[in-house]
Amino acid sequence: MNIYNSLDSVPQIEKAVLALGAFDGMHLAHRHLVEKVCQNARENNGNSVIISFLAHPKKIISEDFNQGVLTTQSEKTDILAEIGLDNLIITDFTTEISAMTYIDFIDFLQKKIDIQKIILGYNHHFGKNREGCYATLSELGKQRRFEVEEIEKQTIHGLDISSSSIRSALKCGDIETANKLLGYRYAINIQTLYEKNTQQNEFFFNQNKILPKNGRYTVKIDECNFVLTVNYPHLSIDAMNRETGSYKVEFVSSS
Repeated sequence: MNIYNSLDSVPQIEKAVLALGAFDGMHLAHRHLVEKVCQNARENNGNSVIISFLAHPKKIISEDFNQGVLTTQSEKTDILAEIGLDNLIITDFTTEISAMTYIDFIDFLQKKIDIQKIILGYNHHFGKNREGCYATLSELGKQRRFEVEEIEKQTIHGLDISSSSIRSALKCGDIETANKLLGYRYAINIQTLYEKNTQQNEFFFNQNKILPKNGRYTVKIDECNFVLTVNYPHLSIDAMNRETGSYKVEFVSSS
């Protein structure tokens, strides 16, 4: 997978099938969208492209927005590579981009990308005043000779698959529901550091990553079961006495 850290660094991409968005959570609906982008690109001998932003666009639009992330950039990159994406473009969401109309933004992209098709997530809006949507983009596509498709609303067991639903589940400590919507176990990466004074391990993690509500959870580390206690911003893991190192902690269930 080719990874570009700005649009300026992107070479000309021909016959592109693309989607754009924050992709926080990389849940089952996101996976469905990305898989559809990749499938369409393969069927048309084209290139699959995802355009994502370093920070959530709402951080630029609203100074009060301070929402943690469900998926870090490295986690997102790993999942997209596993799905089989050809090109990932990660760009800053700037005040200049926030002021662009959806037409301006498409013009901005077409300087480097030969857009053959855009696939939108369900009810996705972008551009100034959120005027870019399936209806308006379809009209533009007729003029610019690219196709537009919108995926249907994604649900599982009667639940809407969305980042907000996953956040709500984590806020309630409902790991089982969060994992169902994600399609994999929610996880954090921790760094352990042994403190000689207390003779115990201290645990550190990315403070931008959302933790479930304070409580006790069954987790897996290297396929072994442990109990993790969250008392934000502190973590403790029962019976874990390991050397200093980095570990992936997968949440299995609420204890």
